[in-house]
Amino acid sequence: MPPIEMDRRQWPLVSIRFPSEPLADADLVAYLAALAALADVGEPYATLSDLRPMTSALSERQCWIFDDWMERNEAAMAPVAAANAIVAASPLTHTIATTAYWHWREPPRFRIFDDPVVARRWCQDRLRRRIGERAQRGGAAAAPGAPLATTAALIDLFHEPAFLVDDDGAVGFANRAARRAYPPPYDWVAALVSRRAGASRLPVRIARVEIEGRPSNLIILGEGAALADLPPSLFRIAQRVCRGESDKEIAAHTGLALPTVRTYVSRLFARAGVHDRRTLMRRWYGSADPR
Repeated sequence: MPPIEMDRRQWPLVSIRFPSEPLADADLVAYLAALAALADVGEPYATLSDLRPMTSALSERQCWIFDDWMERNEAAMAPVAAANAIVAASPLTHTIATTAYWHWREPPRFRIFDDPVVARRWCQDRLRRRIGERAQRGGAAAAPGAPLATTAALIDLFHEPAFLVDDDGAVGFANRAARRAYPPPYDWVAALVSRRAGASRLPVRIARVEIEGRPSNLIILGEGAALADLPPSLFRIAQRVCRGESDKEIAAHTGLALPTVRTYVSRLFARAGVHDRRTLMRRWYGSADPR
């Protein structure tokens, strides 16, 4: 039987895929040992678990194995396990996920998704928050002497545009999302530190970090920063469109009539200079590919 696949090539985002065949006890034990090894690294990480191939639930013995392992390892995992996004499209896999992962206590670190794209974005957002929290507390991600290359590799995983700016106003690094969303030069970024310029217009987060013994500022532009000049009504519609909601779902959630929603979406496309939802999402997330 094939084991559970664990792909760490995009660390700190770890992709996990469960097999379609019934899971052997030995495979579950090996998987749990690999999970414990992730925590041993001592850095924030997130797991994206794809349960869609599964066609049978865990056995009673496997549930006991999972229970016992979680009781013994949750305390060690809590400081570094930022998120576990579970992709479970069928009622069966939803049930499997809910049964297996109810052990994750406060704060809740797992969520079940139907869409792997949305699940990945949630993982990235939780990672960004956890790394930022550790940076503000002086955690491992922002420890004195942390190499710039390592820190930059972590920030490059954010789907939101992010910059490292020293106290002299020099931008030392712009992540992939920032480079795609905003052309250089990045002189304007320093103003966000010194005067919080544009903070009322742009969703901005700033955290103090220390890299290679020098203090610096991690600046993160929130989702929708590239479209922040939209009128509030269109901005709210853009939020829902970029979450993947259809016109009918937007109408249901907002109470607007469906023709009204379609008119808003047409105006939104015209104001944003795009012709379809996918292009709008690229601008919203500051990325050439919202996945």
